[in-house]
Amino acid sequence: MKYKRWAIVIPAAILALAVIVVGGYGIVTLVGHKAPGAFSLSSPAPSTDLGGPTGRWKIAAGSEAGYRVREKFINQTTPTEAVARTSAITGSLVVESQGGQFVVRQVSFSADLTKLHSVDTYATYQAYQRDFFVSSLYLQTGQYPTATFKSDGIIPPANASSATSPVAMVGHGRLTLHGVGHDVDVPLTLQASGDRIELVGSIGLEMPDYAIEVPQIGFTRAEPHAVIEFHLFLARG
Repeated sequence: MKYKRWAIVIPAAILALAVIVVGGYGIVTLVGHKAPGAFSLSSPAPSTDLGGPTGRWKIAAGSEAGYRVREKFINQTTPTEAVARTSAITGSLVVESQGGQFVVRQVSFSADLTKLHSVDTYATYQAYQRDFFVSSLYLQTGQYPTATFKSDGIIPPANASSATSPVAMVGHGRLTLHGVGHDVDVPLTLQASGDRIELVGSIGLEMPDYAIEVPQIGFTRAEPHAVIEFHLFLARG
């Protein structure tokens, strides 16, 4: 009798597990989707005397970067946004004064893509699945673990060093992602925040330009356009 009972229970449990694994993608998308907005400047701390902007500045705590991509699930009528971020960022830059004009040189920032994790929410399971597929199949972080941005000649606006409010500008440099590099323009906004410099900006790109296959994973399909977002804090160092 016990044998017959387990003969019924075990197959039923296996079937239930299969339903959860296969149908889970549809189930999790029924949960209300929430994606964080784009990065924005924080309320600045009371400014201190930076001693002039010249010198070396390095990435400080609180910095983040990541991607934002529109995707559409098979059981939804409208696209949603996949958003993933990493705080594993390193790098620095040097501000020089030349003929009364500040110039930013030796810009070198690097983001660890192996530490990217989804911050939009359906359910933990869905986010885990996306991160796994994006990392292993599309960004191929085992082979290309970092994204880098480098520049050796960004000229800030003349009032950037003395401004008491945020300053908008466009930087120019080279973005290398998935082993492919392209020159890019980077719209950004900066402000002094206490004894640090704070930067917020983004870079729009098309995945095929960086030899990245547009994600298509049965239950969801991404759009080819992606936005690389960043929120950086720089401290003297």
